[in-house]
Amino acid sequence: MTEILIVDSDRPVRNTLCHLLENRGYTCTLAANGLEARRYLCQQPFDLIISDIVFPHESGIEFVRFALASAKKTAVIVMTGIDDPQVAEKMLREGAADFILKPVQEAAILVAVTNSIRRLERETANVSALKDMEHRLVERITQMQQTIHHLEQTQKALQESEGRYRELVEGANSVILRLDPTGRITFINAFGTAFFGYEPSEIVGRNVIGTIIPESEGARDAALKTTIEDILKHPHRYRVNENENIRKNGERVWVAWTNRGLYDKDGHLLEILSIGNDITRRKQAEEKSRLLASVLEQADEAVLITDTGGTIQYVNRAFERISGYPADEVAGMNPRILKSGEYDREFYEKMWQALTSGNVWESRFINKRRDGSLYEIKATISPVKNAEGRITHYVGVQKMVS
Repeated sequence: MTEILIVDSDRPVRNTLCHLLENRGYTCTLAANGLEARRYLCQQPFDLIISDIVFPHESGIEFVRFALASAKKTAVIVMTGIDDPQVAEKMLREGAADFILKPVQEAAILVAVTNSIRRLERETANVSALKDMEHRLVERITQMQQTIHHLEQTQKALQESEGRYRELVEGANSVILRLDPTGRITFINAFGTAFFGYEPSEIVGRNVIGTIIPESEGARDAALKTTIEDILKHPHRYRVNENENIRKNGERVWVAWTNRGLYDKDGHLLEILSIGNDITRRKQAEEKSRLLASVLEQADEAVLITDTGGTIQYVNRAFERISGYPADEVAGMNPRILKSGEYDREFYEKMWQALTSGNVWESRFINKRRDGSLYEIKATISPVKNAEGRITHYVGVQKMVS
């Protein structure tokens, strides 16, 4: 159940909003001023706050700032009769989800409430996803640290069983390096020499800079060289890091490293133990994704992506420019907001029949912009399928017809 706190000194306004929103299934709590609203915020959490910024005997703007600062998981809609663009811009810049002028129109408040709650749900989902990623990263780091700890224990037993230690390290499917504090390679396992393309005699005893770290004078390599020099001084600051490396043949590769400094009883750094895993493909995939996103954003044609239920998940800048709808407003909505009323139900049934059958649909038709004006486009809508051949999304490309 969505909980909404309505703060307004005008009782009829509070009651009207409450009646309107509770008829839509929301639960409303009413407050006549900022002080009363603060008490409610101390008693329970709210999903959304709708507040005026003018109260008798106190500053409504200060209350809104208080709500934005203290209720981090709550969206705030500012509602006021002050028709001042600077005030609106200021409130939105400080974190308000929307800014609505009085007298409040029913359609405007419902759209603002729906969009604010959807945006809050998306942000909550993103936070949850980030926490999940963080948890998995911590688990991975823990696993890597356990691996390093195991190698440390093995090193302590080196005098007793050098052969067993060598067998363990040489059999690892990761690059394992030991460096002295100057960056000179004192050991590299067989996987590492094969990965970087060196014979052991060609790399052991040489510095990492100029062998597996590029030594050119370019800005990118100079910055990398500075990072490596800092790792050699402060390995505890770089327990986990990712950087570009270079093979003997000049090929650039990306490696995820875990580093552990080994110290003597007086705390002096003796050497650095580093374990590396090849992440070149992952980095290439990330770059490909960034390139694709850049292409979509710079395209002249409007691009719209929905799920199989028709819910909009992405639009590019050209769509915003052509339709007049900003991306954050249409996210979570249905493309029917563009319907011009020029076509009957049969037209759209044929379109969906083609798409759900896995076919590409092309047609010229007329859409309606956000401001109500009509425009003609040539549209191509294609189903997107996963590896199992199941449709997961639809991608629409729209080109203006002169």
